[in-house]
Amino acid sequence: MNNFWSLVGFEYKKIFIRKSVIIAIALSVVVVLLSSFTMLLGSNNMSDFQDTEMSNYEEMLMEKEYQLALSGRPIDGELILEASKAYSKIPSDIYPYTDSEEYHKYARPYSHVLHMVDSAYKTRNEPFGYVDFQTISEDLANSYYEKRSAQYRLNLENNPLFTQENVEIVMELDNEVEKPIIIQYDEGYTRFLALSTTNALIIMILMAFIVSPIFSEEYQKRTDSLILTSKYGKNKQILAKLFTGVSIGAFITFILMLVCYLACMFAYGFEGANAAIQNYVALITYNFTMLEVVTLLFITTTFGSFLMVAISLFLSSAISKPIATLAISMVIAVLGMINGVTLPGLEKIRYFSPSALGAFGDVITQFSWSIFGVNIMLYQAVCIVAFVIGTALLLITYRNFKKHQVE
Repeated sequence: MNNFWSLVGFEYKKIFIRKSVIIAIALSVVVVLLSSFTMLLGSNNMSDFQDTEMSNYEEMLMEKEYQLALSGRPIDGELILEASKAYSKIPSDIYPYTDSEEYHKYARPYSHVLHMVDSAYKTRNEPFGYVDFQTISEDLANSYYEKRSAQYRLNLENNPLFTQENVEIVMELDNEVEKPIIIQYDEGYTRFLALSTTNALIIMILMAFIVSPIFSEEYQKRTDSLILTSKYGKNKQILAKLFTGVSIGAFITFILMLVCYLACMFAYGFEGANAAIQNYVALITYNFTMLEVVTLLFITTTFGSFLMVAISLFLSSAISKPIATLAISMVIAVLGMINGVTLPGLEKIRYFSPSALGAFGDVITQFSWSIFGVNIMLYQAVCIVAFVIGTALLLITYRNFKKHQVE
């Protein structure tokens, strides 16, 4: 066993002795940090009636104050009507309405309420805007949860990717969501979730860059014959390479995710850990808190990283040129971010790609499959598939290098 860890240490040294790896990791950390703070940089003219500019950071603090004032209040008919009354003060002759003094004085403190209710009241052909909100009836305001449920069911039934059985399972989950939904300030968490797609792409590309040369570089430098004829070359050395790739992937994924999480928390505040996910996405039936969703993303992104590492290692064991391995791996990482696949039977394949496993918008999608009477949601299925396929690819990689014919 000591020999194995010595070999692992040697593999780590081979990777981190490359200056390009250190630079790539450092750049990734910088990009993650910058993306966390970008929205707070610069300034913004609040409206024409104001002579002074407000920095984006100051504007964020103001929005935070408004949401904290509403925190703890339930989304119900009383609050919706109260917000509607505030919005009714906006004059109809100013466009955009956010430039009016009345909006900033009366309505803006309730903007989060409008954000939460508009998706429930709009239809596919008729958007629910602030004008509709100004004149909302008492009956309509008091039927928020019925409208929310009906609208989500309609959205699912009009989505060809959802079967009727799937629709019923998703709607049944809504019974577990605590109602009325309580408003809470959670901007740090929502910012982290909004950055998840960017983070996932950065992580997958970085993984491909780091681990792609692990085997193919041995072919290129003609050191494969040295390894395969050594004492541990056909067993422990290969296992050490595989372990190195997988462990680096898990460690760097955790570090980059943690950097982004902490940056968002320090920038926007740690409040909102127990806020319902419906504060961010009203039309969803998962009974998750924001902290639970963040934890879920840490897990699914790690599985995505594992799959990306396995793919890159497999390609590295099969292709003798590191640049070719890297190019193919990066294409696979980027393809996972492309929406709009319409080929029959392939619509859901993208959700199982490495990058999609780290994107909030993909992971939280409510597809499900019933297998032997057990219902498996998408976020569970992608982790299972990533582990199975990744493990299979690592086994094939082990065999590929072990059976490699040296010259």
